[in-house]
Amino acid sequence: MMRINFLKSALIFFFFCFLSLTLPVAVKAATFSLDPVNKEVKKGDEFQVKIILDTQSKKVNAVEATIVFSKDLLELKTPSFTNLFPLNSQSVDNNNGKAVFDSAETAGGVYYQGSGEWLTLTFTAQQNGTANLNFSCSDSRILELETTQNLLGCSGLSVGAYTISDSGGGGGEPTPTSAAPGPACTSSSPSAPTNINAVSGPNNGEVTLRWNKSSSTTHYGVVFGPSSKNYQYGAANIGNTDVYVVKSLVPGQLYYFAVVAVNNCAPSGFSPEASARAKGATGTGLLKPTPTIYVPIEEILPEIEPTVSAAPFVEEIIPTPEPTVAPGFFEQIGFGRILLIAAGLLFLLLFLILIFGRKKQPPSPPTPQTPPASPNQGGLVTPPQEINEEPLNQS
Repeated sequence: MMRINFLKSALIFFFFCFLSLTLPVAVKAATFSLDPVNKEVKKGDEFQVKIILDTQSKKVNAVEATIVFSKDLLELKTPSFTNLFPLNSQSVDNNNGKAVFDSAETAGGVYYQGSGEWLTLTFTAQQNGTANLNFSCSDSRILELETTQNLLGCSGLSVGAYTISDSGGGGGEPTPTSAAPGPACTSSSPSAPTNINAVSGPNNGEVTLRWNKSSSTTHYGVVFGPSSKNYQYGAANIGNTDVYVVKSLVPGQLYYFAVVAVNNCAPSGFSPEASARAKGATGTGLLKPTPTIYVPIEEILPEIEPTVSAAPFVEEIIPTPEPTVAPGFFEQIGFGRILLIAAGLLFLLLFLILIFGRKKQPPSPPTPQTPPASPNQGGLVTPPQEINEEPLNQS
């Protein structure tokens, strides 16, 4: 009975040890917050909202935030990133009131730690009403450097509410008036570049472009994106050259490229399209670093808008967040804890073997008892009894 009670206690002890090892470890949640969370603005004004990143003293090397806003009341302009991270990306979809922002470090072991302004959002107040702005926690993450664990706490995320009226509370920034049109371009447009070729490399996150130069060209521009005719970024002037290395791309990601020839102020049409994967192994897919030397194509269209307008291509852009895979069970508990679990289970197995593996010893055979000594033993001889012999009666 005592052995059974001890075994029960041991099993209960190991069960709770196993739970303590397998359950996720509680960590102090990192957060995104808005500044300001409330504001009164006038219809037609522009106003800014800052996103503050607080890592709660954890070392962070990558972040991603998805925001949802009132699409009928607000229009989001191109965001402005600070220098918290060197690689930044944005995907803005005003038609659906959604935007995705990503940032990451350039190398392993580099991290950001602390609290600071991550980026600034500029909105235009379009209609009267109360516009809401909030984070989609399931599509957002703050990744810790050592464990790649998502530190984001949903309960700490800000929710913004911005009141728009014809007589707003001021503080909005007046929409700048349109500048007077410049002088008309009198240069002739060159022919589009031909025989464009794209190859991976030479370094990780790079693609090399080559093409045949056009005549009467002062410089070239390049545009590119993640799918055919979906040109999201570009550079208006990459020099008068026939070879160019596009840098700061996501390793392993497939990109599509086109080149534009420009004669002073007159651009050509787009070149034929070429595609190649950026050199390097495909990453996690969580982040889409923005090439810091390039800008969204909407900002450079006035400079390189080709004769065959890029507007249809821009309109086809339907930003969608990269698919994310939730970390698996073993990724959540970590390698060290897996070893502890394995050691605990092995110890429990050995313990059970010791308890139940003992075979019961068969009972010892009874010791034969020595029979009592015979009267003849000890050298004593029983004298023979006298036999009374009587003669037989013969008849």
